Amino acid sequence: MHKRSLLIFLLTLLTAPAFAQTGILSLPIGKSALGLGFQWYDPPSNLEQRTSNAQHRFRAQNIRGSLDYQLNHQLKVSFLPSVAFLNIASQDTIDVPPSPSAELRLTATGPLDAEKTLDYFVRGSVRSDYTQIHSGGRALHYLNVNLMGGGGFIFKLETATQWQFNPFFGVFYSNIWQNTSTTREIFTDDTYNLFTGEAGVEIQASPTTHIIGSVAFSFETSEVIYNVGISFR
Repeated sequence: MHKRSLLIFLLTLLTAPAFAQTGILSLPIGKSALGLGFQWYDPPSNLEQRTSNAQHRFRAQNIRGSLDYQLNHQLKVSFLPSVAFLNIASQDTIDVPPSPSAELRLTATGPLDAEKTLDYFVRGSVRSDYTQIHSGGRALHYLNVNLMGGGGFIFKLETATQWQFNPFFGVFYSNIWQNTSTTREIFTDDTYNLFTGEAGVEIQASPTTHIIGSVAFSFETSEVIYNVGISFR
């Protein structure tokens, strides 16, 4: 596996689902919410656990926003624009401008028990990511389109105060189309599948402010993505 393969792996990892910038809980019907989140990735400190490209150190930060709207009792639609900043350190000079992406998401939620202490959620989305990498005197263009579906559970833990805690866990399946090219040549134009998971908690700090933190991970590698965000209802 060479350097370009490592970059493709990183871009693939960044398509993992994240709740950090939009709440997983439903809204009142007809109401909307605005969110802002931060997502980051750091290489594992134990280089032996990484791929054969372990000599290439890289970091990634992603700033994401969200606009949520509750269509009915169960269904919420969300639009999530974002911009990613990749910091790749190697023996060669690599320049990566800020990388935009956008996602359209549908989320359905509902109770699983009479006490309403356990909810389910089901989610489907389409997301597109674009990254341009300048290396060796040429520009490489990476375009990903990710069709994702999955679901999981939300545990509702009430307290005597206005602070409410809602841990969640979900499993997701993605079908990703990837195109890698220069202005003259196409290097990659294919699709592949990816299984990911996410565990986190949504905290209701007040009736209008929710704080979300989570860890997204792949079932195929040891790398993880950390997420934190806030949603204003």
